[in-house]
Amino acid sequence: MSEKRIFIGHMFNFNLQFAEMPVDKTELLVTQGQEPLLDVLDAHPSVKADLFFTGYTDEWLEKNAPRVVDRVKAGVSSGRFGIGTYTYAHPILSLLPYEDVVRQLAKGLECDERTWGTRPVGLLLPEVAWDVSLPRALNQLGIQWVAIYKEIIPALADSSSYPGVVWAEGAFGVRAKAVLGNRVLGKAVQGVLRGEIPTERIVKMIMEMADSSRQDQFILLKQDAEVLYFATMAYHMEKGALSWGDRLPDVEAARRFDDVLTRLEEIPGVRFVTIEEYLQEFSPTDVVFPECISGHADMDKWTRGEGRERLNVLTDTAREEIRAATYAIDLLGALGKDTGQAKAILEDAWLQLMLAENSDGRAFVPHASRKIAVATAAIKAGELARKS
Repeated sequence: MSEKRIFIGHMFNFNLQFAEMPVDKTELLVTQGQEPLLDVLDAHPSVKADLFFTGYTDEWLEKNAPRVVDRVKAGVSSGRFGIGTYTYAHPILSLLPYEDVVRQLAKGLECDERTWGTRPVGLLLPEVAWDVSLPRALNQLGIQWVAIYKEIIPALADSSSYPGVVWAEGAFGVRAKAVLGNRVLGKAVQGVLRGEIPTERIVKMIMEMADSSRQDQFILLKQDAEVLYFATMAYHMEKGALSWGDRLPDVEAARRFDDVLTRLEEIPGVRFVTIEEYLQEFSPTDVVFPECISGHADMDKWTRGEGRERLNVLTDTAREEIRAATYAIDLLGALGKDTGQAKAILEDAWLQLMLAENSDGRAFVPHASRKIAVATAAIKAGELARKS
């Protein structure tokens, strides 16, 4: 094998608004998804990971599972975990107006700082959906880097040798530091967790990448923090035994993930790093132009069919009503009127709008309760805007 160094990073996105999961079964995403993941990571102290939380998830965990918050904080204190932001309510940012993008990011950062005691400087995009306006928004909010897939960069999509970090250029020529995840390898890991391919396949892919690389290789793997529930459930669903929202008899995927980490630890010369640790040693030189995409699914998956059109009408209408209320309140303020109460109500309207912008009520095959949650939030947002 090549003498070039291999750096391995893990990204886990924590999102408790998962599309297929019934809203009233959210707790299972924690007890049979996130906590088993933390168990496996704790069993491999040499492995480091970056954990990205939606603001909604921050709030849910603080209220309902503070033990998880404590475990994550312990991992951060030990240097094993880095904390990143993941917006407030997991929207597809490339489908939102710029003002809404900034609000989703700012609210997520606010929740992160309150929960974790530190303001993240890194962002993982929901569904890894890139948009040319993002570098400007990130600079505006002090977000120093963003994680994307190298596969959305045409020049690097099929390359096995690529830089770990680049400058991604967007509107107005503004650039954002972008660390590059490997979607193909991440998907292969999911195949292992579902029992479809052997762990050795992952090791072989990494060794081949290192051998063919012209430089030190940063291999950044992304998974949902709830992946151990999803992967195990997929196995049982194929047999017709269980369905989304059922409690698993055993989280088999946890054992498979433990095996993956064990085999990765055995690769000669491998070094596990957080993204911040990698960026302390490596700086971007190449400038790239990522493709504007709507994430892991085609645009129609977010906008057409299965009631999505109606959800988008409700959300767009609420947004228009909030803007109208904002103009009216600003005018009253300019005339010297007391607008404190109206502004407070309007902030509540914005919060409901952010929940209505959630992608999981629209994505793939969402559970009916997820669609209802989005619709309810949109209607509430409009009502609050009119009340303000």
